[in-house]
Amino acid sequence: MQLGYAGSYDRVTVFARAWRQVQQELAKTAGGGTFVPLVFAPGEAFQFDWSEDWAVIAGERVKLQVAQFKLCHSRAFVLRT
Repeated sequence: MQLGYAGSYDRVTVFARAWRQVQQELAKTAGGGTFVPLVFAPGEAFQFDWSEDWAVIAGERVKLQVAQFKLCHSRAFVLRT
């Protein structure tokens, strides 16, 4: 009641759920909207990330810095330390 609303959280969520359903029906969309799959030609695009990991090599703990590439067309990946 501090901000002037005397109702409960449950009533607000019930209203929001019903309102969202009506909006989806008006927009004629599925629950999650439309899914458009991405399609890439070979060599067109890739994703890149960089990470640091630890490994034990010959009994010694070594910090590895790894470049990670993922090809968007084939989803193949390459790791380079």
